[in-house]
Amino acid sequence: MDNVEFAGEYSNTDRKMIEDNLGTIASTPYGSAPYARDIGVHRIALPTQYAKNEYASELIAQAEEWEDRAEVTQVDVDNNGKVKVVIADVGN
Repeated sequence: MDNVEFAGEYSNTDRKMIEDNLGTIASTPYGSAPYARDIGVHRIALPTQYAKNEYASELIAQAEEWEDRAEVTQVDVDNNGKVKVVIADVGN
């Protein structure tokens, strides 16, 4: 994951694991993971704002499904395809 911003208190271990898990979700083509065909995002070209919004929505939904330690509240994609994810304080 290019950039993950955490609100609230998370241990360094949790931060690293959450970043790694979100990175895996974001880089896995949907349906390609053995034994977990429901994980990943559809390959979406990101030149338009609509496509960026679709990608952000899908990443938020996937994070909600697969990463229960964190609540993704925002995903921003810049014009170069770099992704920033904001994690809410979930009272850890």
